[in-house]
Amino acid sequence: LKLIGSNRSKEGPPQTATDATGQHNQSTNQPTTQANTKNRDRDQTKYPPHHPSLKLFLHFLSWDKMGQDFGRTAQACWDPEGTAAIVRKKKAQRAAINQYSELLSRLEQCQGNAERDGILREIKRVDSEMMSKQEGRFWPGLQEHADWPQIKEKRSALGVV
Repeated sequence: LKLIGSNRSKEGPPQTATDATGQHNQSTNQPTTQANTKNRDRDQTKYPPHHPSLKLFLHFLSWDKMGQDFGRTAQACWDPEGTAAIVRKKKAQRAAINQYSELLSRLEQCQGNAERDGILREIKRVDSEMMSKQEGRFWPGLQEHADWPQIKEKRSALGVV
């Protein structure tokens, strides 16, 4: 079926090719380099030429990300209280990680034994507070946090048991 007044061919607009001198040549539809030909042939087998927007669609579509986003959205809709609890838990964990990081940084920079002992007492107090938080359920979750191994390593390097 040909549209009246349509001058467009089935191949589409001419492609810009680069010749050996680096100059663009728009008079041909074929790229002048073998690598460009291979890339074009690969793209045409991967994305059929009759679907020009398919390449763009597939570029932005990531199954992992889409699945995560959909899961989060569905969970937020079906269980808003549970989602709020997860958000509060993650915020509390981040606050605890930041608190430990700050205390360990102060311990690294301390000058005397008295100052070191004061910071160690404060770390022990925070430890007991975190262990008793949420009837003891917070501490195991904190240790599963992605940033906890760095805190644990820094604690052992500084001699905090």
